[in-house]
Amino acid sequence: MFIRRNANPENKNVNDCIVRAISIVENIPWDDVFSALCEIAVEEKAMPNYEGVYEKCLANLCYVKAFVEDEYGGLQPMLYKFAMDHPDIKAVLSVEGHAVPLINGDYYDIYDCGRQKVSLYYVKE
Repeated sequence: MFIRRNANPENKNVNDCIVRAISIVENIPWDDVFSALCEIAVEEKAMPNYEGVYEKCLANLCYVKAFVEDEYGGLQPMLYKFAMDHPDIKAVLSVEGHAVPLINGDYYDIYDCGRQKVSLYYVKE
């Protein structure tokens, strides 16, 4: 089920979806997540929202990468369907280039992207 939530402390929509997603799924303040991503970004000489940076941050938080095609016979399910099929996981989903947190079947964002397709996800081990 979709739940409207913006973890940005000033309620901004500023291309910070990975920061919002990690903040929500881990219940960590937005500023702390942003700082952690920036530290990794400096090490990697990349931007905080670069895939290699946020993957390292998620790995540090014990998340592993998984591919939806493995579960759905090569298809990419819509987010709302994926959420219904996964009522017991904590994950950060990649939804058409956008990061969305999923907690126990509920997905959180500033808009409902439930009809967009999930390509991969990072699940808490």
